[in-house]
Amino acid sequence: MEILAAIAGKLAEYTVAPIGRQVGYLAHYKSNCQNLLTKVEDLRDARDEVQQKADEVESSGKRISTSVRKWKTRVDAIIPEAETFLNDGRHAQTACLHGFCPKLVLCYQLSKKSTKLVKEIVELLGKKEFSNFAFNVRPQEVCLLSTGHYHAFDSRNSTVMRVMDELRNNNTEMILVWGIGGVGKTTLVEEVLRQAKNLFDDVVMVRDVKENPDHEKIQKEIAMKLGMSIDENHTLAERASILCNRIKDKRTLVVLDDVWEKINLGAIGLPRLVTCKVVLTCRSRKELSFDMRTQTDIPLDVLNEKEAWSLFEKMAGDVVKDGRIRNVAIEVAKKCGGLPVLIVTVARAVKDRNNIRAWKDTLRRLGGFDNKEFTEKAYLALEWSYDQLEDKELKPLFLLCGIIVVKNHIYLADLLKYGFGLGLIKNVNTIEEARDALDPLVEKLKDSCLLLDSDINMHVRMHDLVCEVAARIASKKHHVLSVGYGGELKEWPDKDFCKRCSKMSLKSNNIPMLTQVSGECQKLEMFYLYNKGVASVEIPSNLFNEMEKLKVLGLTEVDMVSLPSSLQLLKNVQTLCLEDCELEDVALVGHLSKLEILSFARSKIKELPKEIGQLIRLRWLDLSDCAKLEVISPGVISRLKRLEDLTMRNVRLEWEAERGGSNASLFELNDLSQLTALEIYIRDANILPSNLFSSKLVRYQIYIGNVWNWKGMAEPTLNTLKLKLAPSDELDHGIKTLLKRSEDLSFDGTESVKNIARQLHAEDFQQLIHLRLQNNVDFTYIINRKVVFPNLTTLSVSSCDHLRFLFSFSMAQSLVELKHLIVSSCAIMKAIVSTRDQSNGENIDIMFRKLKSLTLQQLPNLNRFFTESCIEFPPVKKFDTESGASIFDPTSSKKLDVESRTAAQSCLFDAQVKFPSLERLKIYELGKLQTLWNNQPVDQDSFSRLKEVNVSDCNSVTNVFVPRMMGRLNALETLDISNCDSLEVVFEAEEIIDGEQGLETEPPHFVFPKVTRVEFSDLPKLSRFYSGIHVSKWPLLKELSIDGCGKVVKIFAAELPIFPEKHEPNPLIGQSLFLVDKVHNFHMKFLLENFLCEFMF
Repeated sequence: MEILAAIAGKLAEYTVAPIGRQVGYLAHYKSNCQNLLTKVEDLRDARDEVQQKADEVESSGKRISTSVRKWKTRVDAIIPEAETFLNDGRHAQTACLHGFCPKLVLCYQLSKKSTKLVKEIVELLGKKEFSNFAFNVRPQEVCLLSTGHYHAFDSRNSTVMRVMDELRNNNTEMILVWGIGGVGKTTLVEEVLRQAKNLFDDVVMVRDVKENPDHEKIQKEIAMKLGMSIDENHTLAERASILCNRIKDKRTLVVLDDVWEKINLGAIGLPRLVTCKVVLTCRSRKELSFDMRTQTDIPLDVLNEKEAWSLFEKMAGDVVKDGRIRNVAIEVAKKCGGLPVLIVTVARAVKDRNNIRAWKDTLRRLGGFDNKEFTEKAYLALEWSYDQLEDKELKPLFLLCGIIVVKNHIYLADLLKYGFGLGLIKNVNTIEEARDALDPLVEKLKDSCLLLDSDINMHVRMHDLVCEVAARIASKKHHVLSVGYGGELKEWPDKDFCKRCSKMSLKSNNIPMLTQVSGECQKLEMFYLYNKGVASVEIPSNLFNEMEKLKVLGLTEVDMVSLPSSLQLLKNVQTLCLEDCELEDVALVGHLSKLEILSFARSKIKELPKEIGQLIRLRWLDLSDCAKLEVISPGVISRLKRLEDLTMRNVRLEWEAERGGSNASLFELNDLSQLTALEIYIRDANILPSNLFSSKLVRYQIYIGNVWNWKGMAEPTLNTLKLKLAPSDELDHGIKTLLKRSEDLSFDGTESVKNIARQLHAEDFQQLIHLRLQNNVDFTYIINRKVVFPNLTTLSVSSCDHLRFLFSFSMAQSLVELKHLIVSSCAIMKAIVSTRDQSNGENIDIMFRKLKSLTLQQLPNLNRFFTESCIEFPPVKKFDTESGASIFDPTSSKKLDVESRTAAQSCLFDAQVKFPSLERLKIYELGKLQTLWNNQPVDQDSFSRLKEVNVSDCNSVTNVFVPRMMGRLNALETLDISNCDSLEVVFEAEEIIDGEQGLETEPPHFVFPKVTRVEFSDLPKLSRFYSGIHVSKWPLLKELSIDGCGKVVKIFAAELPIFPEKHEPNPLIGQSLFLVDKVHNFHMKFLLENFLCEFMF
C-alpha cells in the first residue's frame, strides 16, 4: 500500500499540478493581462528613473557601469515586446458570448505568455537598484589638448628639458621652477605637462594656488582631476589617506602653479613617494626652497634680445616690417626687459600703428622706467599699456575686472551685473544691449592682453601681474580698497581714506571687524564681499548707514539668518547680488526702490516673498541654481513689468496651472511685455498657457517636461529648447517661433515631433547646432518633411524603438557639419543610413567628412552602417517611411533580401564607409554585429585619425580589426575591449603571399606609435592579439589591463627569434597574447586580475 501511495503521489505531482497551472492560465487570463499592463507601467517608470539618474551621473563626467547598461538593454527590449503583446488583435477573439468561450486554446496561450512576461519584468524590477551605478572618468587637463601659447625658444626648450630630466630621475621627488612674475612659468609647466604625459599614468595641474593656500580646495581639485569621487562627509585627513592610496600605486605628476607660501603636502595626501613627483612654481626661490625641501630648483630667466624681438615682432604684426618703424620697434622691444607678459602686452598696445611719432612716443615713455627695480618696471610698463586704452569705457571696465577677479578668473555675468549697475557700459537702454556692448569691450581687453581666454566656460582670466597693476591703479587713482582672494587686511585705512573711498572689494574673511567702518564710507559706490574661508564674516546691522551713494552691493558665500536692517536705507542701489548665501528672509530687499538687477544665484532661499513685487524698476532677476526655492508669492512676477531677463536655471518650481493659487502661475509671464531673456523649467506641459513665449525672446533656455536635467549643458550661450509636449492638434505659436531660432533642441516622445514636423518647413532649422531625440520620437516625420540641418554638429538619438534606420541617403548627405553622432537603445534598428533613395552616380564619399566621434550603443539588431552597398541598389522612384520606418517598400517587386545575401560577409563598416576625421569610436551592446570592418581596400585617410576605440558587450564579434586597418592606427591612443564572449583575436589573420613567387613574406608588423593604454576585460575566448606569426611595437604603452581573459596564458613573448625559411610555427605564438619586438616603456603598469598568467621577456 505504501508503494501504491508513493506512486499515486508522484502521479499527482506530474499530472494534477500541471493541469492546475493550465486551468489557472484559463481562469486568470484577464487578471494576468491586467497584471502585465500594471507591471509594464512600473517598469517604464523604473526605466525613466534609471535613465534620469544615468543622465545626471554622465553629465557630471561619470560613466554608467556595465550592469546598468545591460539592465537598460533588457528593459528596452522587453517593454516593446510586452506592448506588442498587449496590443495583439487576438485578445479580441477571446471574448465570451453568453458564457461560452470558443477560443480556450488562445486564452491559454495568451495567459501563459503574459505570465511569462510578468515574471521577467518582476525580475528586472527587483534588480533596478545597483550597488555600483557609475564610475568616475578622469577629466583631461585642458593644456594637454593643444600647445597653447608656448613659444619654443632655445631658453625655454632647455629649461623644459632640464625639468624633464629631473622627472626621469628616480631620486628626484620635488622640483621648484622659479622666476619673476610674468616670465612665463605657467606656460612652461603646461608644456612640461604635455611632454610628461607619456612618462606618468596621471598628470594633474592646480593653478593659482596663491597666498594662504586652501588645502581642502587643492585636495579636492587633485582628486577630481584624478577621476576620484569626493565624499563631503570625509575630513581632510580621511580624504588625504584615500588620495595617498590612489597615487602610491600609480606614477603621478602633480603641478602646483603660483605657490606663494608653504603647503603641507602630506595633509593633502601627497607624501613623499617614489611614485609621485611634484613640480612647484613660484616667484621667489628663497620663499619655498627651504620650507618645502625641494630637491632641484630651476630658475626661469627672461628672454634674450633675439627671442624677445621674435616674440614682439609676432605680436605687433606686419607694421614692424616697415623700414621707418622697425628700428624704433626693436628699441621698444628692448625696453620690455625680456619679460614675456610685457612684450606681449606692449606689442598688442602698438599693434598695427603705422605712425612713426606714436612709436617714438612709446619708446620715450618706456625709457622713463629704466632706472626702476625690475618688478616696479613691469608694473609701470603695464600701467603704460593701460594708459593706451583709447576707448573711454575700457579703462573703468578693466579696473572693475581687477576688483571682482577671484583666483585670476572673472565671471562674465558678474562683469555685466556690476558694470551695468555702475553705469560703465555706455549708450545702452536694455540689459540685452548691455550684453551685446560688453562682448566687444572684453575682446578689446583681450587684444591688449590685459585679459586672457579661460578654460572655464563664460569666464576670462587675468595674469597675476595684471591683477596687481589693476588693484594698484584703482587704489592710487580712484580711491579703491581691494583685498585679494584669500589675502589679509590687518587694519582699516585711516578715516580720511574711508571717506574718499569709492569702491571696496574684500575677497577674504581675514579682515578686521566691519563695525569699524560703519558710517565712515559716505562716497562708496560699490561694496563687494567674497567670504573666502570657513568662518563667515559677520555683517553688522548698521553696516550700510551713511552709504546713500552705494550703487552696487555684492555679498558672496555669506550666511545671514536675516539681512542687516540698514540695507533698506540703500535707496540708490541698482545692482544687488546675494549669491551662494544662506538666507532665510529676504523681504527687506523690497525696499530698494531703484533696484534694476537682483541676483540670488546659488543661494539657499526657500521663498521669494511678496515684497519683491515692489521692485517695479527691476530689469534682471537671477534665481539660477536656487535648488531649495519652493514658493514664489503669487503676483510677484506679474508686478515686475519692466523685467527683461528672468533666469531660473535649475529651479524646479511647481508652477500653478491658474492664477490665484498658493504659488506663482505661468500666466504671470504673459504680463512681462519687456522680457527678452528667459531660463525656465516647466515640469508639466499640460499647464502651458497659450502664446506663453513671446517673439521678443532673444536668449532662452526652456525645458518643458519632467524628463530633462539642467546639468551637463555643454554650451549655455546657445538658445536651448527641450520639449516633452502634451498631445495637441495645433502647435503653440510661441513654441513654433522658438523652434525656428533654437540652436540646441531636444524632443521626448512621438507627439512632440508629429505636431512640429507637420507645421514647420524645411528651412525652419537653419540655426540648429545640437539635436537630441529620445523615447520613441518618430524621426521619419522629419525625414519625410525633407528638413535640412546645414549647421548641425551634434545628433543624439536614443530609445526610438520603431526606427529601422536613422537617415535616408539624401538626409545623410545634407549633414555636412556633423561632428558627433550618438545612437542608443533603438531595438529594431538595422542600419544607420538607408541607401534606398540614392540616385545612380551619387557620391557617398562626401558623407560625414567632419564626423569626430561615433557612439553606437544598445542596438541589438544593427550590423551595418549602410543598409547595402550603394552600387547594388536598384533605382527607386518613391521613398516612403510613414509606416514603421521600414527600409524597403513592401510593395516593390524588386525587394532585396539584404540580410540573407550579406549575412556571411556583413560588417559594420564596409569599404563605402569613410570617416577621415573620426577620432573616437564607441561600440556597445550590438548583439548581431559580427565584424566591424571587412578587408576590402579603402582610401588611405579612412579611419586614419582614430584616437580611441571602445568595443563592449558585442557577443557575436570575433575580431575588432582586419588587416586593411594596419597602418591606419597611427593616431590610436586608447584601446578598450570588454564583455565580448566570442572574441578570439583582436586582429583578424590573413595569410600574406608574395604575388610573384608564391612564397610567404616577412611576418606582419603591427606598430602602435601613440597607444598609451590597452584594456581587455571579460573576453573568455581571447587567447592572442593576432593568430599568425607577427611582431608588434608599443613604444608609448603605459597601462595594460587584463581581466577575465581565461585563455590568456602568457602576456608577452619578446625579442622574437629569426624565423626559419618556411616559418614553421613557433611555440611562443600559441601561448602568448602579444609577440613584441621590444618593450620600450619600462614604467608600464600591469593590471592583471582574475587569472594566473606568466610573463616572458
